[in-house]
Amino acid sequence: MTILRQSTNEMRRVRKRLHAADPRCHWCATPTILGAPWGDPNSATVDHIKPRRECRSQEEYKSAQNHVLACFECNQERDKVDIAMMAHQREQLARVEKLRVPTRRVLVRPSARR
Repeated sequence: MTILRQSTNEMRRVRKRLHAADPRCHWCATPTILGAPWGDPNSATVDHIKPRRECRSQEEYKSAQNHVLACFECNQERDKVDIAMMAHQREQLARVEKLRVPTRRVLVRPSARR
């Protein structure tokens, strides 16, 4: 069975649709940049949750349920890491963000000269 690559225009439409829905990376939640140059760590890319080799048909590979918006860095990293591990890291990041206490800048005025 031969599965063909999705066309550039089709992927561009998918990327725009995903970015309009939520511009943050699915894995690390950092804001992505639509139209950033290839290789920019924050450029918006379409990540396929199930890789081509695991899909039974082209329709399954191209389905909307198989697409998420990811930053370039996460998309490249996901080749090397299991999905479950990335999801676990995302949950940990969300917990840390909830616990983070906003800091306030305190201005210290110099003491008056005598």
